[in-house]
Amino acid sequence: PGRDEKYYKVITDLKIEPNTLENMKILIVDDERSIRNSLKEILDDEGYDVDVAENGQQGVEMVEKEKYDVIFCDIKMPEMDGICFSEQCAERFPGTKVILITESNDFEYARRAINEGVEQYLLKPITRSSLQKVLAEVKEKIEALREQKSYIVKFQSDINEYKKFFLRNYFEKLFDGKLSVQE
Repeated sequence: PGRDEKYYKVITDLKIEPNTLENMKILIVDDERSIRNSLKEILDDEGYDVDVAENGQQGVEMVEKEKYDVIFCDIKMPEMDGICFSEQCAERFPGTKVILITESNDFEYARRAINEGVEQYLLKPITRSSLQKVLAEVKEKIEALREQKSYIVKFQSDINEYKKFFLRNYFEKLFDGKLSVQE
């Protein structure tokens, strides 16, 4: 699909809810129990709805069952690494924002991750402030996309109303004899 088609799919896949992003649904995918538990504890304290997965495959299965706004994913895991996981998420769940977690400051990994639609990159050790900063940036992007979707939905509704009005007006004129069939 072209860039515009992919962008439109992201916009249309976003859920619009009356709630705020304070209760974002977050998934943590990391093979290290201590990292999973630490991140979950911090995010729980911040008031987020958080689930955890022990590996990329389990993460994919969870994302297939539940809609997540943000996924924190370790880049180096057995079986399915974070890049492969990100590829699958970008392809199948384009509205979900993926943030990769890594110990490596390797430019090649960062370049590959960005090409796969990864939103952000967090270096270990992760601090509460770096986590809050990344989440604030991602929230802002999600809110902007939701606002755009809201405008698109309203625009489509307005177009449909205009079509109904135009057709009604056209047929009224046609039936009243004020308009010929050729017009």
